[in-house]
Amino acid sequence: MPNSKKKDLNIKRVKKVERLDLRLSRSEKDLLKKAAALRHEKVSDYVRVLILNEAKRFIEERESILLSDLDRDLLLFSLDNPSVPNEALRAAMGEYKKGVVE
Repeated sequence: MPNSKKKDLNIKRVKKVERLDLRLSRSEKDLLKKAAALRHEKVSDYVRVLILNEAKRFIEERESILLSDLDRDLLLFSLDNPSVPNEALRAAMGEYKKGVVE
């Protein structure tokens, strides 16, 4: 699939000036060469697209939380109906405010 890298990353062409070096075994490099050739891409373009897509996926996975319907409903209910602070929480808030104001 020529030009699949543009579609995968959905980015404009930008000048690439940074480098990333890595060491591979001969068999690992041969595997990457074969995969890149099957996609009609240079090895460096093939690897760049793969690692950037994986990095985006990994970051998105770590920065998002999936809730069940029940958990979502409980969260929304709690946000819409906050509980009244008890004495211990009011005391802690007072101590905090003293420390912040001073």
